[in-house]
Amino acid sequence: IFGLNEIVALLFCVLLHALNATMIVWFIHRMVPQRDQLLGILAGLIFLFFPYQTEVVVWGVGNLYAITLALFWGMLWSVIQYSDTRLTKFLYIHVVFFALAIFTHELAFVFPFAVFFLVLLLFPVARWKALLRLEVLMILSFLPLYFVINKIVLGVWIGHYGIDKH
Repeated sequence: IFGLNEIVALLFCVLLHALNATMIVWFIHRMVPQRDQLLGILAGLIFLFFPYQTEVVVWGVGNLYAITLALFWGMLWSVIQYSDTRLTKFLYIHVVFFALAIFTHELAFVFPFAVFFLVLLLFPVARWKALLRLEVLMILSFLPLYFVINKIVLGVWIGHYGIDKH
């Protein structure tokens, strides 16, 4: 993204990592019933400074993981906004975040499944219908579409895997 300017690339990775840690704090504050402030802050700090997480900041290829995670937080944010407001635009935003995530890294395959179970665990039953339908629709439509597009464009079903890619 930034060519040979490693300072800008490192700054981008640090800011993205901080955004992901902030989203962890926000998510825990938002979803934990007693809204325990200390729990969210502690989880965010563990994420921020845990050695395996900081690798995405200093390892150039690791920024794909940080970007993919930020897109996952965008998916969760939009689901929560939809649940709070019932505005359909948040469902569209949710799909856009997933589409961007799936074409950023294959790790995003699990995101609809994760959101599906988070909806079941954390949301009132009355709000399940549209959210669960959307997650199933994304799984059934985007995942096959992803494989077909990769096969057409790259000649392989999964983008960067295989002996010739490494």
